[in-house]
Amino acid sequence: MAVHKRFASTRVHGEWFTATDALLAFVADNRIEPPARRSVVILCGHEVTRGSQKAIAQALGVTQGAISQWTQVPADRVIAVEQITGISRHDLRPDVFGPAPRRGKAA
Repeated sequence: MAVHKRFASTRVHGEWFTATDALLAFVADNRIEPPARRSVVILCGHEVTRGSQKAIAQALGVTQGAISQWTQVPADRVIAVEQITGISRHDLRPDVFGPAPRRGKAA
């Protein structure tokens, strides 16, 4: 509220003020930069780059918005998503493809 008191003489109506040099200088000096956009997004619990999300959307013929709403990758889309992102189908949908096969020495 101190700011409102400071510029009370320039108030026009409600939250509207006349753009005086002092007010513009105050705004410029106190500007808060928005946070940078993340270069990664979360796809069903896995981090993927924004470019990957766009590539998935284009390859599947859907919007990025549709993909961002997935709570899990649809089973019929898993293989394509795996090929684009490199995230294993077993990690994307263990309920469909089971756990990842173990790598190790043969008995």
